[in-house]
Amino acid sequence: MEMKIRSKKLLSFILMFAVLFGQFMPFMPQNVAYAAQQNSYHDPAEHWSAML
Repeated sequence: MEMKIRSKKLLSFILMFAVLFGQFMPFMPQNVAYAAQQNSYHDPAEHWSAML
């Protein structure tokens, strides 16, 4: 019975640690990722004026 309780506590500690580690991992400086945004809109009127 004591082993069952100890294993549940160990499992809950490991899961808690994994969740907390996952929460704070994005704040580590070496894992900085930036979303690249690209403006690919071309105004049709701009192309018409260039052709004239």
